Amino acid sequence: LPISIPWVAIFDPRITTSAQEGYFPVYLFKDDMSGFYLSLIQGFTKIVELDKVDAMEFLKRRAADFRARIQIVPKDFGEGKITLTSGNSAVTHLSAYYTASNIISKYYSKSNLPPENNFNNDLLELLKVYELLQKKVGLKI
Repeated sequence: LPISIPWVAIFDPRITTSAQEGYFPVYLFKDDMSGFYLSLIQGFTKIVELDKVDAMEFLKRRAADFRARIQIVPKDFGEGKITLTSGNSAVTHLSAYYTASNIISKYYSKSNLPPENNFNNDLLELLKVYELLQKKVGLKI
């Protein structure tokens, strides 16, 4: 898969050390840099490479299962579609996997960024969810 979407992830090495598998918090930037998401997402590259399952459906089902296990979603986070593209077809294809892999996320528009303290609080809340999910799902999946 082409890497066309900028991102910065946080890995708990007990869960994953790679964006290709597991689940982790990540900042995903739109391809035109007009905004970004703070997301708890699944790595999908290894699943796509296995080619033994319908990767998109598998990721959607597992994301729904993870959401059910979380139970409490931080304020302003949702399971909505992640839109990372501005029309580039290679990025659009990749963006579909990010959407299927999304567990929960929050969008920030470049034109309406909140104060830094809000970013910090949102990240801390997402890290709590990450820890909770690790306790309910396990360390390696």
